[in-house]
Amino acid sequence: MPIWKPLSDWAINASIVKIPDLHFGNAVFLEIANQIYPLVYSYLGSNLWIWLVCIPIIVADLLATLLFGSDLFHLIFKYVFKGDGHYRDSLAALAFGDLPSLLFGFLPYSSAIGLAWTSLLQIPVGFHYLYNVSWNRAFIPYMLWTIVIFASWGIMGSIIPKGLMSLIPRGPYSP
Repeated sequence: MPIWKPLSDWAINASIVKIPDLHFGNAVFLEIANQIYPLVYSYLGSNLWIWLVCIPIIVADLLATLLFGSDLFHLIFKYVFKGDGHYRDSLAALAFGDLPSLLFGFLPYSSAIGLAWTSLLQIPVGFHYLYNVSWNRAFIPYMLWTIVIFASWGIMGSIIPKGLMSLIPRGPYSP
């Protein structure tokens, strides 16, 4: 057997098996990692085919979320908060603000830090500078989003350590 065969199989397995865990802020990635991936793997049996099936789903979700979020925030900051930015500014704020969660997504238990940093860059900082909205107005959606997140954690019972620990993704490392 040529040496490249086991090495290429190992590289494909190592890079594809947990690739949905690289971005913790999105529930679709976690759903693919926990539910869809084992189901597709049971039918296809090859990690290469899994990669070819799951990656387009992830990219489609990423683009749909980005475009829908940009539409929503553009409407809010342009018409509700009377900003003077354009749709491309909203798209830039959400796209470039997502960088921290992509950079720190592979570290275990880093999703909360990446989520806080990402949301801070995306909502108040990005829209303050790109839409020329005051800091007070730029923080209103951020505070509402933060309240909704903590309220949902409280309602679902994930504030307690046991519930919270079960919701924190561990990244590509085994527990």
